[in-house]
Amino acid sequence: MSTADELLRVAREESPALEMADPQIWEALGARLAQKLRVDNAQVIVVRHEVANALLGHVVARELGIPLITVADDEGVLYFSTDFAADCERAAIVTTIPEAYPSVSALISAIRSKNVQVTSVGTVLPDDAHLIPALVPTRCLEDDH
Repeated sequence: MSTADELLRVAREESPALEMADPQIWEALGARLAQKLRVDNAQVIVVRHEVANALLGHVVARELGIPLITVADDEGVLYFSTDFAADCERAAIVTTIPEAYPSVSALISAIRSKNVQVTSVGTVLPDDAHLIPALVPTRCLEDDH
C-alpha cells in the first residue's frame, strides 16, 4: 500500500491521526492532488486555516509553483492571510474533507468578493454531503480508487 493510500484510509476513518501522518504521506498526497488540479491553471491555492488543510495546501501550491493563501474564521467572518496579487484571476481551493463550516460555498463567495474566479476544489475525500456547488469542478483523490 502506498503512503498516499494509507492517508486516504486514515482520512476515510476521520481519525485524529490525520494531522500526525508521516510527512511523506502529505508529500505523496499533495503531489497527486496537484497533478489533478494542474489542468485548472489556478494562480493561487486557498485553504482553511487548519493543520491538515495547510499541510496539504502547502504541498499542492509548491508542486504547482504558485502561492498559498490561508483563510481563518473568526465568528463567521473569513480573513485571508494575505491579499491576492493584483493580477490574480484564478484560485483553487484545497481541502482534506469537504466540511460544513466554514463551508466551501462561503470560501468561494469570499474569494469571488476579491474578483477572483474559483477554478476548482481539490479534495482528498468525495463531497458526499454535496457541500461544493455543482458549478465548481471538484478534483477528488478518492476517485482514483
